[in-house]
Amino acid sequence: MTDEFLKSIDSGNADIATLKLYISNVCPLVRNVYDKDTFLNGLIEDLYFKCEDMIQTKVNDIATITKNKEKLVEIHELMDALGSDAEKDPDAMIDNEGNPIKMKKKKVKMCESIQKKKMYKEDGIEMKTKDKYYVDAHLTKQNIQDPKTGANKCFICAQGKNCNLAHTAIELDLIPLPHKIKNLNGLIKA
Repeated sequence: MTDEFLKSIDSGNADIATLKLYISNVCPLVRNVYDKDTFLNGLIEDLYFKCEDMIQTKVNDIATITKNKEKLVEIHELMDALGSDAEKDPDAMIDNEGNPIKMKKKKVKMCESIQKKKMYKEDGIEMKTKDKYYVDAHLTKQNIQDPKTGANKCFICAQGKNCNLAHTAIELDLIPLPHKIKNLNGLIKA
């Protein structure tokens, strides 16, 4: 930025130091050519590159979602072909390339240590409707001290992570696989 350029700018009564400070604050990417049109073209180019990067990020996200959807479709086709054997024999789940497909066990029920179904009759309450129950959510916590570290750990379920039942609502997997595939297709189209 030369003094001749700064003097050529119609700045009213502002001095050169103020103009230098203003230009450095307004445009951190000071251009080589100090023409107003070149400056604006440079800003438009920066905006274009930024938008292009955002679009590329979205395209990459869509590609990842499509890849996940294709895996789910493949798993769904294998589950239909194998039927009930798919759950019994996890070695039978092999993709098109011969790689084994690892699947988490679906958790569709809450653990009894978290939520327990209790009948009103157990509490001595007589209801007019037959077999009425409520969900008891009283937790019984067990504090165990780790012998190695001496840290106290709190357990609600004795099996911990090895339990086949869900301990939180997030762990529940209630949505059938075809609905997940349909939702991902809708997401890709949007």
